[in-house]
Amino acid sequence: MRVLERRKADAKMSASLPDDEEFYLNIKRGLAVCPHLRELLPQEYPRTSVKREQSLDFEGKRTSRFLHNINLPLALFLAGHPEAHPAAKSVARQMLTEIDVFVAMFANTRGLQKVLNPLWNAPWDEKDPSMWSVIAHANHAIRLRSVGADVREFEAPIGEGGKSADIQFRTKGQDYLLDLEAWHAVSGDTPEAIHKNGMTRAERKAAKKFATLPAGTVGWVYEICIVNDDEELERIGSNQHILSPFKLSETEGCFGALFLICGISNADGDVYKYVLANADTPLPPLRPRSGR
Repeated sequence: MRVLERRKADAKMSASLPDDEEFYLNIKRGLAVCPHLRELLPQEYPRTSVKREQSLDFEGKRTSRFLHNINLPLALFLAGHPEAHPAAKSVARQMLTEIDVFVAMFANTRGLQKVLNPLWNAPWDEKDPSMWSVIAHANHAIRLRSVGADVREFEAPIGEGGKSADIQFRTKGQDYLLDLEAWHAVSGDTPEAIHKNGMTRAERKAAKKFATLPAGTVGWVYEICIVNDDEELERIGSNQHILSPFKLSETEGCFGALFLICGISNADGDVYKYVLANADTPLPPLRPRSGR
C-alpha cells in the first residue's frame, strides 16, 4: 500500500520546518487524536524520545525497502499538521484512531503494553514497518470482541523457550491461539502462487510457534499481506478465494489464512484510507490504468 508518497504539496517532516517548537507542536496536536494511547506513552513523550534530526534522517530512508513504512512520530506529525497533505493526514488519523480504540477496549487485558511497545521502542527501523503489526493486532482484537469472543491475553506465553502467541481468545466454548505475521513483500506472479507462498509461510510459523499446543486449543496463523500497488491487488481480483482459511498439514490442530491490508485511493490516485480484508470483505476498486 503506497501511503505517504513524496509530493511537493506534502507538509511532512522536512528541513523546511522552522524550528523544534513547531515540530513538537504538531506531534502534540496529533496526540489529541489518540487520548488513550497518549496515557500509555513514556513520560514527556515525544521530547524525551523523538528528536527532529532523527526524524529527518528517518524520513530520507524509511521507504528504501517498503513503500508503506510509517512510524508513530510521523503519524502523529501528519495528524497534527494543519497543512499536511489531506490523503496522508487521513491515513495517519485512521491508524491512530484504530490503535486508540484498541487501547481503550483492552485497557485491562494482559499483554497490551507488549503489543504497543514497538511504537516507541523500535520506530526507526526502515526494514521493519512495525506500526502495521500493531494495526493488525488492533484490528483483529476489535473484530474478535465484536463477535463476542473473550480476548484473554496478548503475547500469551506458550510452553517453554520464551515463545508466545499474539492473541489468546475463547469463543463458543473453544480456546484459540492466534499468531499474526506481517508479510511486507508479498511474492507470487499469480493468485495461486501468492496463496502457495502464504501457506508456506503459515506452515513455517505454526511449526515454530504451535508445535506443542495446550490440550483442546486450536492454533491459527494469519499472514497479513500488505499490498503496495494496484497490480498486486489486480492479481488477486476475482480470485479472492485465496484468502479463505486453510488447514495446515504439518502442524496438528492448526489453521491459516491470508488477509490483505490495501489502500483505497481518491480520484487523484492518493491513498486516503486503508482496509484489512479477508475472503468476505469487498476489495477496494482499482484505479483506471490510465491513472496509475
